[in-house]
Amino acid sequence: MTKAAFIKHGGTLIPRDDDGRDILSALQDGKQVMVHVHAARNVRHHRMLFVLYKKLAEAGVWEGDVDSFLTWAKLGTGHVDQVVGPNGRVYYVPRSINFESMPQDAFARWWDRVIYLVFDRLIDGDELQLRNEIAALVDGDLGQRAREHADRFGAAA
Repeated sequence: MTKAAFIKHGGTLIPRDDDGRDILSALQDGKQVMVHVHAARNVRHHRMLFVLYKKLAEAGVWEGDVDSFLTWAKLGTGHVDQVVGPNGRVYYVPRSINFESMPQDAFARWWDRVIYLVFDRLIDGDELQLRNEIAALVDGDLGQRAREHADRFGAAA
């Protein structure tokens, strides 16, 4: 499968790069094709995940590297595939969160579960300032779980 970025203009998809232009030029005029479309992810939203990691690491709440945090978040939220090994044991393999693997709506739901997990398992009532900083990062619809947890711990987010 060949992939390329396009932008919608009116009722037309316009290639954004050489890959897209090459794909279109290789097609015969009038030829019917199948297209899988998903909207681009919000880059700022994706970057917030790494800001969250940085805040947790700076506060001493997370001692591992960013990859270990991502693995923990994927396992903790169930963003995994189950694989049965030759010995019959079930293993959990974290799924990808890259832009092509996960559209924005799925990432937003996963991010909300990550915030819930962080507040539930990593940040307790003694770390009020960090909790409030993270809650401020996710203010708005994304902050619903953070606010629920702030209420649970008896502090305003």
